[in-house]
Amino acid sequence: MEIVIHSDTKFLSEVEAFISFCLSEEDMNDEFKNNIIVSIIEAVTNAIIHGNKLIYSRKVKVKVKFIAHKFVVEVQDEGNGFNYKNVPNPLCDERLLEPNGRGLFIMNKLAESVVHTGNGNTVKLTFNLKK
Repeated sequence: MEIVIHSDTKFLSEVEAFISFCLSEEDMNDEFKNNIIVSIIEAVTNAIIHGNKLIYSRKVKVKVKFIAHKFVVEVQDEGNGFNYKNVPNPLCDERLLEPNGRGLFIMNKLAESVVHTGNGNTVKLTFNLKK
């Protein structure tokens, strides 16, 4: 299944509803479900703001699939990509008070795995549903 949105944060609620629907039949506690949603919303927000530069005509695609006991989500934007290895650590002293820059950190903490592919304009998040 997938959802495609324009690059505007007003569509984040549609992505959240889509993910909630996809997970509605899964047996999981609310905290785990919310962690999945937070991770995906961070990925989509990054795609809208940093990848597509808030250019409304550019799209963000969110694809989901269940593989065995895993929930796999791929978020793709139409931007030029980036090198995720060059993103500064949000926990270093000079970044602690910055109002942004924690999205990748949050995704890496909440997902089982985070893999950037292509030129950096696609991220795949995997969540283990059997813990």
